[in-house]
Amino acid sequence: MSSESRKERFQEQAGRNIDAAALRVARSVKAPGQTPEQTKLVAQGIAKGIALYRKQQNEKAREQNRQRKRMLKQREREAAQTAQDKEAESESPAAPRGAVAVVWTSGILFALVAVLHILQSALGVSVIINGWTMSVGWSLTGGVLAAAFAGACFWAAQSLRTLSD
Repeated sequence: MSSESRKERFQEQAGRNIDAAALRVARSVKAPGQTPEQTKLVAQGIAKGIALYRKQQNEKAREQNRQRKRMLKQREREAAQTAQDKEAESESPAAPRGAVAVVWTSGILFALVAVLHILQSALGVSVIINGWTMSVGWSLTGGVLAAAFAGACFWAAQSLRTLSD
């Protein structure tokens, strides 16, 4: 048996119950001298009123259910958004203000030192500091190390910039 025929049978039975209840009410309020046809008309009016009332109550219940579902979905979205926000905050802390500028400045200074060391070794100029003479090999080593530090500073500055954006 299909669900539509069950539904139809249920509606017919409910309609008969409404009609029977309406007829009982119409008989209980019957005025003296009222004809059976008039009683049937009163019963039909009562049945229509009951059916309308039930329909309104069903619509109200459906609307309340929709509102409840909307509220639940809204709460779920808010909870998910809050969780995402907390996760995003914990995953990527913001860089302190001015940190990018400090790291860029350090990188530029290291790059300048690297260029000076490499120029000194390329030109073969000896540097004497407090009686100590820096050889070309040490100058080249210092230039390579300073260039590596400069590269690391530039990389860190770029990472900090993308982190703070």
